[in-house]
Amino acid sequence: MIHRCACACSVLFAVTGLCAVKAQEATVLGASRLSSCPDGSAADSLGFELPSGFRQTAYRYFDGDCFSLRRNGPLEPSTESRSALRALNSADPLEDELEAMGAFGFYIVRAREEVLEILREGNSCSAWYAEAEPELAEKFASLHFQVDELGEAVSLGDYNSGDVSYREPYVARAQENVGRGSIITLNAHGAFFQTHAVAKLRLQAGGPLTSVPPKSLHVAEYPGGSLNAQVTTLLHEFGHIVGILPVDSGEGRSPLLSTQNTATLLRHCRKQIEASRDRTILLPVTLKRLEPSARER
Repeated sequence: MIHRCACACSVLFAVTGLCAVKAQEATVLGASRLSSCPDGSAADSLGFELPSGFRQTAYRYFDGDCFSLRRNGPLEPSTESRSALRALNSADPLEDELEAMGAFGFYIVRAREEVLEILREGNSCSAWYAEAEPELAEKFASLHFQVDELGEAVSLGDYNSGDVSYREPYVARAQENVGRGSIITLNAHGAFFQTHAVAKLRLQAGGPLTSVPPKSLHVAEYPGGSLNAQVTTLLHEFGHIVGILPVDSGEGRSPLLSTQNTATLLRHCRKQIEASRDRTILLPVTLKRLEPSARER
């Protein structure tokens, strides 16, 4: 029997720059952190000033040679980067699929590449997944994505023993222990894409729902829409697909089970997830056009 799993998981926008590089006839984009520049020279070189406390994503695209905004000097690709560049020479069958999603596709492809980097590295996270799936990076790369634009959009609150608890809109769904080419469904109104949700509170059992101010969304302790939340979400759903995380949907205890599964995931993968904001990722230059529409969301 095939079970579906839902992760009640939710872009803390890291100050990032993307630049175009050419390698073996493949043109890709490298992402690095502007906020790592100690003197702001990278920001100045791009012709804009970062206000105090600025933390939103600010991608910049360049043609020709690539330089690292973090060091404001030549980028020396690592062995891992060269491997990624070689991999990009082969057309990614999902590239057109993700590009067609517009802004949604931009956020998916960014988190997807982060997860692929984690799974390709030798670390505690990839070792844990390898217990269930020896070809983990290849299997994750085969997965398809769809966005549920009609998904839950409201955080529902209830009084419970004098306290108020809210159930957030679901974030993602996937089938349990299935093969390559499976689908991860992402809720357009959930914490993968959104920072807040409309909220309603039931003041008494069986009573009407009353509108209250919007509530912030989270995946574990990560803010809704943050890169950490997005990477955690995809790793959580991949855990169901390879069968290393048990079913956590379809019953009254599902939110608690999902929380427990995420806690298990973080025990093995927290370090790699939280390194995502500093990791250099490579994206096909064809996806460059998606970033402006994503920024407008």
